[in-house]
Amino acid sequence: MTLDFSFKNKVIVSMSDYILEMINNLSDNMIGLASTPAGYHLFQVNNNEPKYLPETEAVTFHHMVAKLLFICKRVRPDIHTAIAFLSKRVKKPDYDDYKKLG
Repeated sequence: MTLDFSFKNKVIVSMSDYILEMINNLSDNMIGLASTPAGYHLFQVNNNEPKYLPETEAVTFHHMVAKLLFICKRVRPDIHTAIAFLSKRVKKPDYDDYKKLG
Protein backbone atom coordinates (compact mmCIF):
# COMPACT_ATOMS: atom_id res chain seq x y z
CA MET A 1 0.00 0.00 0.00
CA THR A 2 1.36 3.40 -0.96
CA LEU A 3 0.40 6.47 1.03
CA ASP A 4 1.16 9.71 -0.81
CA PHE A 5 1.32 12.85 1.35
CA SER A 6 2.74 15.10 -1.38
CA PHE A 7 -0.41 17.26 -1.59
CA LYS A 8 -1.26 19.65 1.21
CA ASN A 9 -4.13 18.42 3.41
CA LYS A 10 -4.54 15.26 1.30
CA VAL A 11 -3.44 11.69 1.39
CA ILE A 12 -3.67 9.45 -1.66
CA VAL A 13 -3.90 5.71 -1.04
CA SER A 14 -2.78 3.41 -3.82
CA MET A 15 -2.29 -0.31 -4.15
CA SER A 16 -1.36 -0.32 -7.82
CA ASP A 17 1.85 -2.32 -7.27
CA TYR A 18 -0.07 -5.00 -5.37
CA ILE A 19 -2.78 -5.16 -8.05
CA LEU A 20 -0.27 -5.28 -10.91
CA GLU A 21 1.56 -8.14 -9.19
CA MET A 22 -1.74 -10.03 -8.91
CA ILE A 23 -2.53 -9.45 -12.57
CA ASN A 24 0.94 -10.53 -13.69
CA ASN A 25 0.62 -13.77 -11.71
CA LEU A 26 -2.75 -14.75 -13.19
CA SER A 27 -2.97 -17.85 -15.30
CA ASP A 28 -3.55 -17.29 -19.01
CA ASN A 29 -7.19 -18.41 -18.84
CA MET A 30 -8.06 -15.62 -16.38
CA ILE A 31 -6.81 -12.64 -18.34
CA GLY A 32 -9.52 -10.49 -19.89
CA LEU A 33 -11.67 -7.41 -19.57
CA ALA A 34 -15.08 -6.87 -18.02
CA SER A 35 -17.31 -3.83 -18.11
CA THR A 36 -18.42 -4.43 -14.52
CA PRO A 37 -17.06 -6.51 -11.62
CA ALA A 38 -20.59 -7.82 -10.94
CA GLY A 39 -21.93 -9.24 -14.19
CA TYR A 40 -25.50 -10.43 -14.65
CA HIS A 41 -24.47 -14.05 -14.15
CA LEU A 42 -22.63 -13.46 -10.84
CA PHE A 43 -25.35 -14.81 -8.56
CA GLN A 44 -26.27 -17.77 -10.76
CA VAL A 45 -25.05 -20.98 -9.13
CA ASN A 46 -24.94 -24.32 -10.91
CA ASN A 47 -26.60 -26.73 -8.49
CA ASN A 48 -27.17 -29.38 -11.18
CA GLU A 49 -24.00 -31.45 -11.45
CA PRO A 50 -21.38 -28.74 -10.87
CA LYS A 51 -17.82 -29.49 -12.03
CA TYR A 52 -15.67 -28.75 -9.01
CA LEU A 53 -12.16 -27.42 -9.40
CA PRO A 54 -9.17 -29.70 -8.79
CA GLU A 55 -7.39 -29.03 -5.49
CA THR A 56 -4.59 -26.93 -7.00
CA GLU A 57 -6.98 -24.62 -8.85
CA ALA A 58 -9.26 -24.44 -5.80
CA VAL A 59 -6.31 -23.24 -3.72
CA THR A 60 -5.50 -20.63 -6.38
CA PHE A 61 -9.15 -19.54 -6.38
CA HIS A 62 -9.13 -19.16 -2.60
CA HIS A 63 -5.83 -17.27 -2.66
CA MET A 64 -7.00 -14.81 -5.35
CA VAL A 65 -10.34 -14.17 -3.62
CA ALA A 66 -8.50 -13.44 -0.36
CA LYS A 67 -6.21 -10.96 -2.12
CA LEU A 68 -9.18 -9.27 -3.80
CA LEU A 69 -10.99 -9.06 -0.46
CA PHE A 70 -7.95 -7.26 0.95
CA ILE A 71 -8.02 -4.84 -2.01
CA CYS A 72 -11.75 -4.17 -1.85
CA LYS A 73 -11.61 -3.35 1.85
CA ARG A 74 -8.81 -0.83 1.35
CA VAL A 75 -9.03 0.91 -2.01
CA ARG A 76 -11.65 -0.67 -4.31
CA PRO A 77 -15.06 -0.75 -2.60
CA ASP A 78 -16.68 -0.96 -6.06
CA ILE A 79 -15.76 -4.66 -6.35
CA HIS A 80 -17.19 -5.55 -2.93
CA THR A 81 -20.41 -7.20 -4.21
CA ALA A 82 -18.57 -9.56 -6.53
CA ILE A 83 -15.87 -10.45 -4.01
CA ALA A 84 -18.38 -10.97 -1.19
CA PHE A 85 -20.22 -13.51 -3.35
CA LEU A 86 -17.03 -15.28 -4.45
CA SER A 87 -15.75 -15.43 -0.86
CA LYS A 88 -18.77 -17.58 -0.03
CA ARG A 89 -17.75 -20.00 -2.79
CA VAL A 90 -14.13 -20.67 -1.71
CA LYS A 91 -14.95 -23.82 0.26
CA LYS A 92 -15.95 -25.82 -2.84
CA PRO A 93 -15.53 -23.69 -5.99
CA ASP A 94 -16.59 -24.98 -9.38
CA TYR A 95 -15.52 -23.99 -12.89
CA ASP A 96 -18.30 -21.40 -13.10
CA ASP A 97 -16.94 -19.68 -9.99
CA TYR A 98 -13.46 -19.73 -11.50
CA LYS A 99 -14.78 -18.03 -14.67
CA LYS A 100 -16.53 -15.40 -12.56
CA LEU A 101 -13.27 -14.71 -10.74
CA GLY A 102 -11.47 -14.32 -14.07
